[in-house]
Amino acid sequence: MTTKSASLITEQDLQTWTGYRHRDALINWLRSHNVPYWLGNKGIICVTAEAVNLALLKIDHQPDANQIEF
Repeated sequence: MTTKSASLITEQDLQTWTGYRHRDALINWLRSHNVPYWLGNKGIICVTAEAVNLALLKIDHQPDANQIEF
């Protein structure tokens, strides 16, 4: 039995949202928008909703080298 997780976004959904139908173009779009992704079986693009949301909000999980914590 296969279940669709609400936290995963399908490649088909990404194609619909971005308008890019070809996988290479979609990967280039993800890279240019700093959305991390994985390639699954047969090269299918795997993306989480959190990855897309963080990219949309431009939140970086990398600590700022200039930020000083007290």
